Amino acid sequence: MADEKLIVDFWDVGQGDCSVVRLPDNSLVIIDVGPRTSPLIDWLQEKPRKIHSIVITHNDADHAGGLPALVKLPGLTIGTVYMLEDRNKTDEQFINIFRAVREEQKKGRFNVIRLETDRLIWESATKGLDLIAIYPSFSENIEAMKPNETSAILCLRQKGKVGIIWPGDAPMQIVAEKCNGLTPSILTGPHHGGPVDRKKKDFKTWVAAMQPERLFVSVGTKRNYNLPAPAYLSQRAGHGCRVVCSQLTKHCDNEQVNKDLPVLQTAALLGLRPPRSGTPCRGCLRVTVSETEIITDAYDAEHQNRVEKLRRPLCLGK
Repeated sequence: MADEKLIVDFWDVGQGDCSVVRLPDNSLVIIDVGPRTSPLIDWLQEKPRKIHSIVITHNDADHAGGLPALVKLPGLTIGTVYMLEDRNKTDEQFINIFRAVREEQKKGRFNVIRLETDRLIWESATKGLDLIAIYPSFSENIEAMKPNETSAILCLRQKGKVGIIWPGDAPMQIVAEKCNGLTPSILTGPHHGGPVDRKKKDFKTWVAAMQPERLFVSVGTKRNYNLPAPAYLSQRAGHGCRVVCSQLTKHCDNEQVNKDLPVLQTAALLGLRPPRSGTPCRGCLRVTVSETEIITDAYDAEHQNRVEKLRRPLCLGK
């Protein structure tokens, strides 16, 4: 049987996270959907699509805010929604997200399953590729004191090797514990390039425990938090990791941000929808994944050339 391939799009949704995995049969696995204003929703409205599964790493508004609108879209076929119970059931944000999911589940539109360790989301016919959750276990989910502490960690594996890791907003300590010694091709975040435990004394050790070749940071220019964290990006770059951010922030070039000048607008180039706000830096990133390799889209070199012209590009460790 021929080597099966996946297309993985890391979307630019502003302050939020969203990735779309196109499976060999053209159905989709969506990992986080972005905020309520996510461009993913507009893209899904363009034509009927089959969604194999929707995976929500945790129920923060910038990861799951677009879910109520998504599950109510007509013309979509949805197989399974994977979620966590990561906050009090009386939490207004959680109620708003889960209510819509529960209403559509009752209509028989899809199944809803708890996301936890060893949950196999998808596996190729050749068993050379799979997408699996490696955190949290049922007990870890229940015992977590804060939503970020139980944020799911997902791995796309290639013949047993981990190719891509999505850690949501999980603390770096937990990522280090669960992914120690791994060298994935791509890591996202965590927590938009500002891990929540970055001020703890062992943080640098936790970062060094897992060395990705590339870091994709989904961050919004008009964010409410001081993200990404310059020291974290510099540390990753110092280890030889290629760092790219979806949007430009004042840390790198305040003048270009004020003029709203994109570094590279890849959403249009890749046939995706652009975000409703923010100044793109790398914008979206597309990779093709086979059992043996991960190949990025054609815009890496051009983006690198443009980034080098910024005043103080954090992704270059400056």
